[in-house]
Amino acid sequence: MITIYVFTLPGCLACTILKSSLNRENVSFIDVDITINKDLWNYIRNQGVSDFLPAIFIKSSESDDGDFDSMNVHFNETQQIVDIIKNNY
Repeated sequence: MITIYVFTLPGCLACTILKSSLNRENVSFIDVDITINKDLWNYIRNQGVSDFLPAIFIKSSESDDGDFDSMNVHFNETQQIVDIIKNNY
């Protein structure tokens, strides 16, 4: 089993579109507002992850490791990441 975390920022249009797309496709995720979860976001950024939002962390239940993807780095269109999640997880 996996858990999908979507890192977002209030007022971020791309974040809103991604969350709406995931909801429309019935993909469960945890919305992580980086203005509320600053320490977690800073920890992730210190791991060498891009600052682009939205960002997605897909975690396996077997470990704390997972895949990290961010807009404009690993995917350019919302539907692209939605399809990747639906087809691979």
